[in-house]
Amino acid sequence: YALGHFAVGSMEVFLPQILTRLQETATNEVASSKHTYLLLSSVKEVVRTHQLNGIDLAPSLPLMLPQLFLFLSSKEDGIRSMVAECLGSMICIQPLTVLPKLQELTQTHTTKEVGNNEEQPLQREEDARACWTIATAVKFAISKHSSVSELKGYMPSFLVLLRDGGNDLTTEKDIDLKEREVSVRNAALLMVYAAVHHQPLLLADLMTEHVLPFLYKLALLKLPRVVDLGPFKQRVDDALPLRKASLSIFAASLEKCPSSIDIPALMPILATSLSDKDEDVQLHAHRIVLFLCSKYPKCLVLPGVVESFCDPLEKRMTITSKEKNMTGTELERLNEWIKSALRVMISLNKVEGVRSCKRFAKFHDTIKSHTKFQSMLGALEEEH
Repeated sequence: YALGHFAVGSMEVFLPQILTRLQETATNEVASSKHTYLLLSSVKEVVRTHQLNGIDLAPSLPLMLPQLFLFLSSKEDGIRSMVAECLGSMICIQPLTVLPKLQELTQTHTTKEVGNNEEQPLQREEDARACWTIATAVKFAISKHSSVSELKGYMPSFLVLLRDGGNDLTTEKDIDLKEREVSVRNAALLMVYAAVHHQPLLLADLMTEHVLPFLYKLALLKLPRVVDLGPFKQRVDDALPLRKASLSIFAASLEKCPSSIDIPALMPILATSLSDKDEDVQLHAHRIVLFLCSKYPKCLVLPGVVESFCDPLEKRMTITSKEKNMTGTELERLNEWIKSALRVMISLNKVEGVRSCKRFAKFHDTIKSHTKFQSMLGALEEEH
């Protein structure tokens, strides 16, 4: 922090020394990652101070960018995050200088042809880490309200990261590589979420072609595997962060730029998400349905929509044998989960035309007459 501020006061003295040390650590395999991180922190303070005070950084960018790009594929997440933050701030200051270089790097790391040899997984891992850094840098720039007019033209190039060069995650056998490529897609989704949330005009004309086709797939993607932990085995789903991020984008889009979303096409995804085994995914889906009830109720009376919601909602309200033994915090979370499903049921019941669906009417009346839900329903009815 202090070194960065010293450098701002005397760029010609301190900045070359910082950048020289960065270059040395990049070529020295035994260099401390902590030392590299601190040097990058100094660079971040230089960029941040220039940005906050409106000082021209253009003369120093040709010196700084090559050194930052040396760490684009660093194995250390913290180092890549720091590089991404520096690049994000630079985009805000000098977009026409930084964006073309990031665009070129994106093309390099997503279209590179690698021979069929033992080095291919290593190269693909490096490409994945670089793509993650680029997507995160753009996300930082968007969240810091970079110029929409200057960034918009480059967004199609960065949205390519949603498919990460077209690699199929469902057939990838290398676990480490799969995790890296999942992280790229997740970073790209977070970039899209930042755009929708902070600057929806960035994607207003790009959602249909460049975002939604991949969003529909990623919202339903599952990558289950079994992790051997010695005494026992645990099932994990590597695609879980992607499903969560996708639903967050749908929710933000419905609020910020609803015209960009094909709501009828979203309904099957919501039905699947309502039956997801993960609590957070279900709760995301619950919130979206509640929003639709209040803002776009007509979409819920389309043929087959409400019927598709009934089974997953009813299943959530059915206590499993494992859940019967829950106590303390686990039991509280379970009750909140059930309350969320009940809240959706109550809201759907108030939408005009939904009661004409016999499946929903039967489901609603059965749940409402069940004694174990009476206290919850009473409290929720008061909310409405």
